[in-house]
Amino acid sequence: MTMQHLHFAEMDMRRLALAMAIAFCVIGPVGARASAPDYDTTPLTAADIDLCMSIMREAVDHANHITGADKDAVAFMRKYHGNPPMPAMPDMTKGMPTQAQISAYGAKADKIRDISARAEAVAEYDETIARKRGVKDRYDGIKEKFDDVIMSGGTGVVGDGGGPVGNVSAAVMAADRKRIAIDKADWILIKPHSAEYQALRKTLRSAEGDGF
Repeated sequence: MTMQHLHFAEMDMRRLALAMAIAFCVIGPVGARASAPDYDTTPLTAADIDLCMSIMREAVDHANHITGADKDAVAFMRKYHGNPPMPAMPDMTKGMPTQAQISAYGAKADKIRDISARAEAVAEYDETIARKRGVKDRYDGIKEKFDDVIMSGGTGVVGDGGGPVGNVSAAVMAADRKRIAIDKADWILIKPHSAEYQALRKTLRSAEGDGF
């Protein structure tokens, strides 16, 4: 390659680097997460509901079609209700274990950890989808709001609501009234999907043995 060719190649590399820098500034890093609103002060929208349900459905579809080691891992975790037995420690009543015994124990423990990690990845595949879409923070906020509103039955109040209020400022009381009003409005959107959402959540959690 001549000096002239090297010069042009260097210029091309500089142009490529500049183009990549501009693209990064304009569109942001690949997979960048969109910031999420505070759903205690911001009502859910129909788009939020659709986003949450679409991710949950895709995650459950994935869980229902796993094969190989992933399927075996889920079956194993369900068999032990999410608490698989760890291998017994080497017997040290007769002295220190040999290197072979230590290695064997380590291999068995690593196998259990690998099984647990595989099952966890299936159970939390919705988080993987949300991360790939760049909406993890938003999705987590919506899912948390689903759980809170379903738990309160759309009332915005969790628990018996009894007991003295105490010295609560007017600002705090006003913020709480606003949150309750938002929860009631959110319930109108969430209620038609409540049963399906809870069934999807249960299916995902079961991959780690929860509920089995």
